[in-house]
Amino acid sequence: MAAMYRIAKRRLALAAALLAVATAASNVAQAARNGHSSRGPHAHSHSHPHHRHHHAGPSHRSAPVVRYYAPRVVVAPRPVYVAPAYVAPAYVPPPVYVPPPAYVAPVPPPPAPAAGTWRTIPGPYLALDGASFVAGGVTYVLSGLRVFDVSTPQGAAARDRLQQLLSSGAAQAWRIAVDGYGRSVARVVVNGADLSVRLRQEGYAGA
Repeated sequence: MAAMYRIAKRRLALAAALLAVATAASNVAQAARNGHSSRGPHAHSHSHPHHRHHHAGPSHRSAPVVRYYAPRVVVAPRPVYVAPAYVAPAYVPPPVYVPPPAYVAPVPPPPAPAAGTWRTIPGPYLALDGASFVAGGVTYVLSGLRVFDVSTPQGAAARDRLQQLLSSGAAQAWRIAVDGYGRSVARVVVNGADLSVRLRQEGYAGA
């Protein structure tokens, strides 16, 4: 914007200088014509009628004055800056802190009965198939039994019969060993009857 103002100012100064030069030149030409007509060899008296006619002719008219006008400079208005309206961001509540659940140490299962000793097995008892059950977090396998798979009708019947025998009284186990799956292989007695012998006699398992 400042550069435009400087250019306009220079143009105005140049136009004024040209106007002054043109005016001076016009004045000099007019003075020269007036002097020639008054001091020439054929000068006449002002009272002579031809003299008045001579001055009235078109050749002795004054030259037109040339006027120079500076170009009009239109300055565009400076744009007005309008700040955008402030929009506050939407409030997002902070997440609610939920403490983690308290750590509860797992209860270790009771130790399996030592080999070569009788031990009462606390209930409840859950038969897994015709030759194994779970009690107190320990898996027991009846020794000396061969049973059908639990998915077969014979295997399902053997499991149900073992569950009935376990539910009839407190079980006692004589632990023999631990197999490759971490199960206790034992002789189990309920109400004085060995479960392995009882299931073989009833035809639910083989030796």
